[in-house]
Order: sequence, then structure tokens, then C-alpha cells
Amino acid sequence: MARFRCGLALVGALVLLAACSTSSEPSQLNLAKAERAIRGLADKAYRAEADVGPVRCPSKVRMQQNLVFTCTVDIDGVPLGIRVRQQDKKGNVRIDQSQALMFTKKMEDFVAQYSGQHGAPTSGVTCGTAKVLVRTPGAKVTCTIDFADGTHGTAVLGVKNTDAQVALLSIKPSKG
Repeated sequence: MARFRCGLALVGALVLLAACSTSSEPSQLNLAKAERAIRGLADKAYRAEADVGPVRCPSKVRMQQNLVFTCTVDIDGVPLGIRVRQQDKKGNVRIDQSQALMFTKKMEDFVAQYSGQHGAPTSGVTCGTAKVLVRTPGAKVTCTIDFADGTHGTAVLGVKNTDAQVALLSIKPSKG
């Protein structure tokens, strides 16, 4: 089983969000700070290869230790899930991706390279029409393959984790 990283990961961060909440309710987390922190992490992780769009978080979140909520950030127009966990009652949070973001071109290049190294050169591989794919760990991505000899097939990639590591589960020629 071949493995490859097809993207980057928004690196988790511990951020203080609510030392002085701007909300009229002091028990509410300062979500504007959360959105800025997520945007900064997304810019750092993805800006070189994709457009980073708006961040969306719930409109209100109460301050409560171990409370988890989800925000999204658009990467090339595709929403990427971000998990935010409150570490304490002071507004310290941990920010992590809850999904893997994979660059389609990198997956296609990986499948083509692997296939070619194993005696089945390709003339084309397609893993989707979008520049990026967002999947949860455990999900599968199916790519279509045009082999150099004129036959066709499929490759199935398994998403290993939120760091966009994938495993090549199978390459099969089409029947018929």
C-alpha cells in the first residue's frame, strides 16, 4: 500500500480568545478573534497554493471548558471544517482541522507516478474537477485512469488523516 501526502494541514494552535470579551455577555467567547486566528493559520498553510476565503463560526458560543464547536474556512471555494476546543474557562482554545484538504493535481501525479513505476504508464489521471477536495479521515477518493496502451481503469485512495495523507488502496483496469 503506497502512501503519500496530498496537501498540507492547518497546524493546530492554542489561542487565547476571550480574556476581555467584546460581547455584551461576558460568558461568550470572542469569536472575531477565533475567526482571525483560523484565517491566519489557513493563510499560512494554504495561501501559496490556493485562495483562502471567508471563515464562518457560530454566532455565539458560551465559554465552557472542553466545549467543542466547528467553524469553516473556504479554500478555493470549498468549505474546510475546523474544530475548536475550549481548553479552559478563560477562553484558551485549540484549533485543528477536522477534515483533510487534498490538492487534486498532487493526487493525480501520485497515481500516475505509482502506476508508471509498476509497469502501467498512464496518459492521464483524473481525481475530480475541483482544485481541492475535502474529505474526512477514512473516506475514499476514486480516480479514473487512462493508461498509455489505450485502456482505462480506476484508482482508489484512502484518506488516512487530517494531514492529507492518503494510501493507494487499489488500481484496477476497467472490465469490458
